[in-house]
Amino acid sequence: PDELFRSHFADINSSIAARLDKALDEFLGASLIPSQLFDDITTTNGPAGQKASKMTRELMRGISNCKNGEERLEVICKILLKLEDEKLKEIVADIRSRIGTGSTGASGGGGGVSHPKTKAQAVDITKLRKAIENVINTWYGSLNRLPAASVKDFAYSLFSKKVISDSVCSDPTIDKILGEFKASLGFTRTVQEFESSCTKLLESMSSVGGSYHVAGAALKDDLIDAVQKDCINRPEEKTGKGGSDGKEGSKRESADVKKVIKEIKEVVISQYANITSMSEDNLRPVADEMYAEKIISRGVNNKPTYNSIISEFEASLSCFSTLTKVEDHCKKFLSALERVGGAPAKKAAKLREEWVKAIKAKFGFELKI
Repeated sequence: PDELFRSHFADINSSIAARLDKALDEFLGASLIPSQLFDDITTTNGPAGQKASKMTRELMRGISNCKNGEERLEVICKILLKLEDEKLKEIVADIRSRIGTGSTGASGGGGGVSHPKTKAQAVDITKLRKAIENVINTWYGSLNRLPAASVKDFAYSLFSKKVISDSVCSDPTIDKILGEFKASLGFTRTVQEFESSCTKLLESMSSVGGSYHVAGAALKDDLIDAVQKDCINRPEEKTGKGGSDGKEGSKRESADVKKVIKEIKEVVISQYANITSMSEDNLRPVADEMYAEKIISRGVNNKPTYNSIISEFEASLSCFSTLTKVEDHCKKFLSALERVGGAPAKKAAKLREEWVKAIKAKFGFELKI
């Protein structure tokens, strides 16, 4: 349920900001926000968007901490409808259509894996198994860099889907999880069974959020590419590099994404003291915004530190293979800081400036963030 709510976080927040007074009264009356938060929002100055963000984060945290998250989410949906906003009506309709269907994963890592074969194309099961195993092998290093604080969440989700055993779930590591997943592939006999196994793995990654969600989306792409290449013999499509003109466009297209990521991380290191100098009072709102943007996972959000937030952001970056996705991830990181306002927003402005300057100096093009 919290993943469902989070997938609509930005739109819910925007609509609540436009009807802040009514939303405050309704949610306080339903005991969905504490009176202390109500007083804080109503007595302090600031943009409506920032005030709404505090309440929206509290609603999301309430769903995560509630034993029956679906019931709490339904109560929230009923109040959202009372705000008489067309966008909120669409959001509530989507949430209700997905509750209980298992379609709670966000887009990307949570999507299923199905290979694009036609009825006329036969797939060699041995080749299919080998292709999937090879992809998993190449991902061992990247997945082991994901935050250990969320490995248990990942394991619990896989155990609930009967992907891993109780013994692995009780003392999980990424190596154990991947080892058991690969072992189970040896008993898989049909294309549909392979699709089901991979989908469960990716859905579990998405449900954890943060860098696990990001890694799941990238892993899904790699699995599909491998199946197309090794099992279907589909010719690779050749696409022209249009859309960028001039010398800077050429430099952007030819840039080594891994080197760009390395430079982005170098800037983060140089700005580390500046970023982590934010007060502890800002830590919880920063973490909640990062969680809403899927920058950090549930485990890190439960017990956040500035170091763990930055570390997970960097772990996610290593999963990307295109410049556009790198830029999008950086924008989400900056947006999360900006929505908190105050010192975090100033840190975001400085970090954006340093990122743009560093990439321009080293690679000759401007980072689109």
